[in-house]
Amino acid sequence: MADYSKRKALYRDIALMVRDEGGAIIPVFNDWVDAVSDKVGGYQPHPAGELMSSMALVSCWLQE
Repeated sequence: MADYSKRKALYRDIALMVRDEGGAIIPVFNDWVDAVSDKVGGYQPHPAGELMSSMALVSCWLQE
């Protein structure tokens, strides 16, 4: 586009559209993951981290 002012206005409009209407992908990498099923009894999520703060192996059981 040869007209600098038109190009500037167009890029501004596009930038505002991306800012106001676009999404954001923010990667997050946890160092732990908890997963249980209905076959696991006694599991209580713990705010300190995974596997009931390492007590899941002594506090949980498999249900039949």
